[in-house]
Amino acid sequence: SLHPEEPDGFFMFLIQMGMAQREVDVMAQRTRDGTEAKMRAGGWPNQAPEGYRNMERLIKSGKYERWVESDPKHFPPVREAWDMLLTDRFTLNQICEELASRGYTRSSGAPWAWNTPKTGQRSTAKSKLHHMLNNPFYAGWVVSEAFGIQFGDVRGDWEPLVTTEEFEKGIAILKKHGANKSRLKRHNYLLRNLLWVQIGKRQYKMFGSTPSGRSRSYSYYITHTKHEGSKFHKNSQLVDEQIPTWLAGITIDANLIPSIKEKYEAEIREASETDKNADIESLKNRLVHLQQEEAKLGRMVVIGKLSDETYDQLREEWRDKVRTTKIHIRELEVEASKYLDNLKVALILISKAPTLYNRLDQNQQNKLLQIIAKRIIINQQGQIIQYDLHSPFSYLIALATEKSSSGGEGNGSEQVQYRPPVYSNYLKIVFFS
Repeated sequence: SLHPEEPDGFFMFLIQMGMAQREVDVMAQRTRDGTEAKMRAGGWPNQAPEGYRNMERLIKSGKYERWVESDPKHFPPVREAWDMLLTDRFTLNQICEELASRGYTRSSGAPWAWNTPKTGQRSTAKSKLHHMLNNPFYAGWVVSEAFGIQFGDVRGDWEPLVTTEEFEKGIAILKKHGANKSRLKRHNYLLRNLLWVQIGKRQYKMFGSTPSGRSRSYSYYITHTKHEGSKFHKNSQLVDEQIPTWLAGITIDANLIPSIKEKYEAEIREASETDKNADIESLKNRLVHLQQEEAKLGRMVVIGKLSDETYDQLREEWRDKVRTTKIHIRELEVEASKYLDNLKVALILISKAPTLYNRLDQNQQNKLLQIIAKRIIINQQGQIIQYDLHSPFSYLIALATEKSSSGGEGNGSEQVQYRPPVYSNYLKIVFFS
């Protein structure tokens, strides 16, 4: 009756769709508000934890009273688990074994300790137990990160399993046990997502690997792809220790900066003005066509020529096209001065990279390398032999090479023309922060 194939009918159809979406959003907000109100009043609207159960009673048609109470079957074993923890003589594994030996199971029916059928290895539900013992619910407190309710703010209306003092003592014991654990230090791989190895005529991506044995760990870069039946690996320290020298090798001489700036300023102004207006007009026409296409899709759904699933798929593709077109228009409309500012920041960064690198921790060093480099390639002996840089660093080094040696060979970077849209303002944020 709306005649969606006509402009007025389609307009009314869109209004009805908007009203339906508003109703969904309002219901979601009311549900959230009701959940928060119940929690702040001391109720528990979620699934009851181990040892408790959710109860409800019909008050009148469609209206229920809901609450949480202790489960007579599973309340005692949880209390016994707390008693064992508070003695500070049991580990989590030992508590699980003790509960299993007494014939207790979890409320789901799963055991606290069991033998794995395939391997015969003994396993326990210590992770489940650890999560349970850290839950303030057992001390009778309502806690919700989503609604900003902190421990000690709202007392729950259910029977506490432990006192607040017992709960705090248990948490302290768990933290002490955790601090006393012997853990192998996680190795942070400096060249993660950057390192490749050249083997013959092929290149393979390398990943970090930390095998351990005899209470020691060994850090390697390793390929996932096998070459001649085995994976290639190389000690990470052997590769990482070359990075300061490599950075120094790609650093631009400060004396060349004025001439490099003069060169790229001329190239950017020329590139940014060439056929820019024609390209912008063409992209705007494409955007108008895409908007008409979206309206056509909507009419086809209304009259039943498209299923909802097909419409969702086609509309997602349409959104990608619109998003890409708008980005290209914005890039063309950006003033050349902004690209020049970006290049100025990049030029400062590449000329100061070794000094900045030495001031950073290993995580920050990896971020710096990922901003500058696409790939760093080593040979089978672990020596850096080649590299690919991101734009505009490859462009700047090409200019530096051109200025420093007329007709000489490059230093590993390909001679490229600068394309402004490739470079992101993200560099400026990272550098100055």
